Amino acid sequence: TDNITSQTTGLTFTGTKESDASVQLYDGVTSVGTADTSVGTSWSIDLSLAAGEHSITAKATDAAGNVSSASTALSVTVDTTAPTAPAITSIAADNYINNSEKAAIIIAGTAEANALVSVTLTNAANSKTGTQQLTGGATAYSITIDGTAAAPAALADGTITPSVTAADAAGNTSAATAT
Repeated sequence: TDNITSQTTGLTFTGTKESDASVQLYDGVTSVGTADTSVGTSWSIDLSLAAGEHSITAKATDAAGNVSSASTALSVTVDTTAPTAPAITSIAADNYINNSEKAAIIIAGTAEANALVSVTLTNAANSKTGTQQLTGGATAYSITIDGTAAAPAALADGTITPSVTAADAAGNTSAATAT
């Protein structure tokens, strides 16, 4: 629905047309696909598009050979690049989680603008995850995780390893950052 994807193949475009017409799709001025749909009023074309920005339009040709004007352009972004791994700037302000902080462990850092940031804290037996959707061009995140929550089990005392990833609007996920 946002016209952003990480897929380069199997991109399906659909629409309606008059009966007995064929449909030609264009990326800018370049023809990229044809649907010969002489029966019915629906059409569907599967395309492959390279990474980048695309402006897709359609033109219909009726049985008499009359060509319609181009449809309104549909902007499509194919993004195949994963975000840079996010940075963790602090955990519980001083990078030590004491018992008074365990119910509200704050992990802060930076990630690609508008990414969905996911932080996981793991110890020998359990893990806890929190997420934050960055919006409005924001790159700073601050995620609070309850390390005492019983489901599935609280984080035990000892070494706790953080891991953070960022996913962009196209669904590409960064490598995990651990500190």
